[in-house]
Amino acid sequence: MESEEDGEALGSALGDESANLLPGHGIVTVGETVEQACILTASLNEQARKLFHASLLGKVPRKYVELLMMPKKASIESDSWRWYESKLREKGLYPKLP
Repeated sequence: MESEEDGEALGSALGDESANLLPGHGIVTVGETVEQACILTASLNEQARKLFHASLLGKVPRKYVELLMMPKKASIESDSWRWYESKLREKGLYPKLP
């Protein structure tokens, strides 16, 4: 974001959602914590990969695209987050919390 107005526009575009696609830029995710936003980003990336592979077989019905891309609540108790956390800790990039 280059300005406060850009941030406000993004907030408006997100509305009550947890993710948004910015054409030409990629996705933006939000969560109650950074960890939740990271998990949501990884999840959306995986769903997009699945849709891409499915599209190689032919047209994917819109109802399946909408269902697959619907953001889900991210949990830092998930195996996904534990994997990312272990990688960050290996590199000394994730602080130990009290």
